[in-house]
Amino acid sequence: MYGTDGWRYTWYLLGIIVFVFSFVCYALLRDTPGEKGLTIYGGNGQPAEGNEKISLFSTWKILLNEKEIWKLGLVYFMYGFSYIIYLTFIIAFLTKEIGLSDSSAGHLFAILGFCAIFCGVIWGGLSDIVGRRYASMGAYLVLAISCLFLIITKSIPLFYISAILFGLTAFSIPVIMAAAAGDAIGARLAPAALGFITLFFGIGQALGPFIAGWLKDITGSFKYPFALSTCVAVIGAMTSLMMRKKER
Repeated sequence: MYGTDGWRYTWYLLGIIVFVFSFVCYALLRDTPGEKGLTIYGGNGQPAEGNEKISLFSTWKILLNEKEIWKLGLVYFMYGFSYIIYLTFIIAFLTKEIGLSDSSAGHLFAILGFCAIFCGVIWGGLSDIVGRRYASMGAYLVLAISCLFLIITKSIPLFYISAILFGLTAFSIPVIMAAAAGDAIGARLAPAALGFITLFFGIGQALGPFIAGWLKDITGSFKYPFALSTCVAVIGAMTSLMMRKKER
């Protein structure tokens, strides 16, 4: 509708929507269940933690001394590095290397986005059943398979399968990491723990496109960045086994 300025108006619209819903969040969300006379879900009517005061210094001390948090950070790094390569280069790969039209590539990406709506419930629920480490390993392996499809075939139907698998799994690791952080450090410090391991995720997310883009430049093909993403996802699956086992 707006030609080359279309993306500019899209970002305007996105900004307005986020701005409006920030006030919706402020109106509806609460810091604790106690503010509404409720208790934490699954807490058997008991408060989640004690009321002891925690300082910024003591929080950092607890986090830095907790080995499980460092393990989660390593696992999260692998996710940030691998998933962003797929999202960054998938459209360029489909249009420039495979020859799909912009609209066809956009349709595939829209399917990926729709499937991503459900990944938190699917993998979050699975992690409650089999444990964080096995759910994380499974999610990484599915991500690896979705990347692998882009390397071994030029079949359009398999590209759609790749997008569906990626969409159903892409944002599962943050859900699992949030739950695992709470398991490792307790509900009270879970937000701080998640923030700490997100630093590792951010570093991986910054390095992934940089290294993958460099690989594309020197090889002339997007398949090598996707191969890198596959390998890192497999390493992520292996490092997931270092995470704490599910308590019986």
